[in-house]
Amino acid sequence: EELVWRLLLGKLKPKAGGWSGGGRQALQGDADIWDRAARQNSLEENLRSRLFTDRPWLEGRRRDHLQLFHLLGLSVQERKTPLGMLRGVAKSRAWLCLVLCARFRVLVVRGLSHSDDAQTQDLLRRWLKTFSGGVLFLNAPVSWRTDCVHHLVLDSSGTTHSVNSSVSVPPHAL
Repeated sequence: EELVWRLLLGKLKPKAGGWSGGGRQALQGDADIWDRAARQNSLEENLRSRLFTDRPWLEGRRRDHLQLFHLLGLSVQERKTPLGMLRGVAKSRAWLCLVLCARFRVLVVRGLSHSDDAQTQDLLRRWLKTFSGGVLFLNAPVSWRTDCVHHLVLDSSGTTHSVNSSVSVPPHAL
């Protein structure tokens, strides 16, 4: 998983350095988006950063933050609570909100696909159906292999499944 991530970033250095890039980077990881967020600030305050768009695309339409909060079922209190204090479902939904608003062309999903929250999973699947960029799932549950269209799923054995065809690509071909 780490090797694939480093290859994608173009920083394959076996024993050196980190792998998070700048804010305008075309490739983002879902966990990195969450890690970069200011934990002492609320979701609303974090979304004001230049790393995020004011009107993300969802299901072929631009949505503002309030519409996104409503679709995710985030209460006013949850939106105003510092991210570091959020737990469980509220944390998963805030995380997805940050991902949907982040600026990137390719998303590497390592954590969101394992969320136990059905509403988070549903909205992520709905967003993926019309997302024009690329998505690579690392160690995703089996259901993501059939639910996602036009994206790649890399399972724990290192096999890449092309979701829009029945071809499996060996990891060395990446």
